Amino acid sequence: RPFAPGEHVVIDNREGKVVALTSRATLLMTLDGNELRLPNAMVFKAVVLNYSKNPQRRFDFIVTIDPAESIPEAHALALEEIGRVEGVLADPAPSWIVQDFLPTGTQLRFFAWVDQHESDLGKVRSEAIRVVKGAFTRAGIDAPRTTTHVVMHREAPAEAATATAKIEPTHEAESVGTSVNRHIDRQL
Repeated sequence: RPFAPGEHVVIDNREGKVVALTSRATLLMTLDGNELRLPNAMVFKAVVLNYSKNPQRRFDFIVTIDPAESIPEAHALALEEIGRVEGVLADPAPSWIVQDFLPTGTQLRFFAWVDQHESDLGKVRSEAIRVVKGAFTRAGIDAPRTTTHVVMHREAPAEAATATAKIEPTHEAESVGTSVNRHIDRQL
């Protein structure tokens, strides 16, 4: 058996937690609380991804910084902050790559691992993004600047005005909980 009741699976792009296995169908509870009945004939031929088998799971996210910012300074600060987030594992340690160099900015992609039996992957990822963005703001590491072109009415001079706007982050919030989300489990 590739999965058991209670496990989080994806079966041919259909995601949910296994409720029951019958002789005719596999019942899933989708993550938004709906029952999904998959015929076993389809399940037996399907590609199955079981998120529950390995407790360790990796997440990633991308932060874009202004092209003029220091990549070594940004990545060192981000890794330090990610490592402090409750639920992020020290082994394997958080890591990073330069995802892309774009005219609008440098994309840095960060990776970290959680024990999904102890912490909720989505909550930990969200907290990691929040603390990295906050640390970048405090350190003066700028996000890319956006350029806005304004076209004047016909009566006005035929010049286009260009303005540079800095994207400001929202205010700092307190750290949020990262415990495993068990809302669906109560419905199984």
